[in-house]
Amino acid sequence: MTDMPIDAVAARIVKIEIAAGRLEGAFASDPALGALWRGQVAITEACRSVGLEDVHLEEEDLVLRSYAGGAVTAETARAGWFAEGVLRVLAHPGDLETDPSGVLARCLDGGRIKDRAGFDRGQLEKLGQRVLERMRTAEGPFPAALGAAILFRGATGGRHPAAERLLFMAVDHAYRSERESRADAEQGAEEILANLSARWIFPPAMALTGDGFRAWFPASPQGQAALLVGLDREMDRALGQLPLLRRWRSDAQALSQSSSGKSKLADLVTLVAQRPILTSAMVADALGVTPRTGLNLLVRLTDAGLMANITGRRTYRAWAPTPIADRLRADRRVPTRRRETVSRPDPKTSLALRASDGPRDRAGEEAALAELDRAMARADAILGKYM
Repeated sequence: MTDMPIDAVAARIVKIEIAAGRLEGAFASDPALGALWRGQVAITEACRSVGLEDVHLEEEDLVLRSYAGGAVTAETARAGWFAEGVLRVLAHPGDLETDPSGVLARCLDGGRIKDRAGFDRGQLEKLGQRVLERMRTAEGPFPAALGAAILFRGATGGRHPAAERLLFMAVDHAYRSERESRADAEQGAEEILANLSARWIFPPAMALTGDGFRAWFPASPQGQAALLVGLDREMDRALGQLPLLRRWRSDAQALSQSSSGKSKLADLVTLVAQRPILTSAMVADALGVTPRTGLNLLVRLTDAGLMANITGRRTYRAWAPTPIADRLRADRRVPTRRRETVSRPDPKTSLALRASDGPRDRAGEEAALAELDRAMARADAILGKYM
């Protein structure tokens, strides 16, 4: 499957699946905690995914897009438009069990692929059934998601990586949930996140950009190794963030319960679980208060050490819970120039790599899937020793 020994690959898959299972269990017992974590991850994943397409966007710029109006540059506006399409799918991936072709179309639309890459309805339905069959026969969420991405890459020749990553997460979501996710209309980031229904755990773009820059090549040995290493790191970070998020919720609830009966702090704490990055205008709209009151509520949580301004400016400000704000700050400590140069294909050869990486015929595609199945069989053998 990769340049790593097969036992190392299998052990890494087992490790990330176990970590993901722990996260899934925690979120099942505390849905508000899951919504808080996924809302933050969805924003970052959307920004990182468009970043892999050479479009730079910060998380607060995505959230503030509907409020900043003409104050943003044309490049930021274009990046925000792209990222909102990605975010729309991350928040509501669609129902793969009942409408596999619709999920594929949704991923292509989210990746801003014009004319859905030339697929007609019949082709999407045929490919959707193959993806669904792969998901049903896979040994776990990761091989199901990766296998679907390989099938999609084989069908498109690797020309639409953003759509492949969206399908990866849509399959991860479908494997973990029987709930139907509704498709939403054209909305801003804050409205999209307000009704997030996703159940995915693995964020591929974050995995590839959390420590430098790694290319998305799901059907190549190097690409699979980079993805596994990155997901291992992201699962460790997520598990480490869980107690911080729990403590934040406990402290925020204690503060809101100690306030007067007319205070909106309790409503704000509930809102933060749905929308992890907020502006005073968003608070005012959601809670039915004046913008001044919305700002005062945010300031009160900030003074208590529960929220932090993530924009560092006096206008078009945005706040996030301190565990999320701290993570965003930590991510930005890696210089942009370094992120753009570490392990990045040379611009003169990147198009050739992209065209040659994905299997262009069924033989290559089946070989990649067979390697994935071999790794999973070895993973089962490793697990069997401890059962």
